[in-house]
Amino acid sequence: MPILFIIDPPQSLQLKKDSTLALMKEAVKQNHEVYFCLQHDLYIDANQLFCRTHRFELDMFPKYEKNFET
Repeated sequence: MPILFIIDPPQSLQLKKDSTLALMKEAVKQNHEVYFCLQHDLYIDANQLFCRTHRFELDMFPKYEKNFET
């Protein structure tokens, strides 16, 4: 199942204690397709919501693996 997370800018995430990253990591482990976007990636066109998304991969945040265990 694809899952979308709307997150804060990656450079502002606190890798040691950010619960969003823990949830994203666990969803990947459960074989879900995980995507994320920032608030400015959301937009409305003709009364429909659209979003520019990015696929989440565990190696996107290398420090995350070292600093945060789930």
